[in-house]
Amino acid sequence: MKHLFSALAALLALTGVSCDPPPGVMVPLPSESERQMSLAQTLVQGGDFRRAIHMYSMVAEEAPETAYGATATHKTALLLCSPRNPFRNDSLAILWFRSTIARSKSPDEQLQAEVSIALLDRLQVRARDARRQREIVDSLQTAVRRQSGTILSQTRRLQDMEREVVSARAALKLLKDVDLNLSRFRQDH
Repeated sequence: MKHLFSALAALLALTGVSCDPPPGVMVPLPSESERQMSLAQTLVQGGDFRRAIHMYSMVAEEAPETAYGATATHKTALLLCSPRNPFRNDSLAILWFRSTIARSKSPDEQLQAEVSIALLDRLQVRARDARRQREIVDSLQTAVRRQSGTILSQTRRLQDMEREVVSARAALKLLKDVDLNLSRFRQDH
């Protein structure tokens, strides 16, 4: 809300400052699209990206065949993929860049839109690859945890078996000693 008030105050300040045209010269009033573009730019400067995108998209939809419509389309796309925008949406930005290519008469804007689409496509591919790699790493970590659990339980069983072998050897030695004593006793008697 604070950004909206500051944007409105800036707009009022801009319209409040005026130079009187020479007598007899008619100065055309700014069109609705011009006012909306100006307000959108003020919102961008204030960091209110959501409302700025809304204003630019209104101009783009209401005046698609005009220069304002083409520029608003391009600016909407740029704001949608801006790293400063907390509501960033690269998929929507690509759609708006494609509209920019179709609507804009400026070869520079069209080229910028094409380059932006290519970069966003690459970014999406890299993001998909990173997600797949994360999934692979997660799956490997799960397998390692399972295997380490299996190894740990097998180690415990092995230790238990070693203790049983040691106690069986001790019992066997005891039996041998008893057998030797019995054999000596029989020989003596």
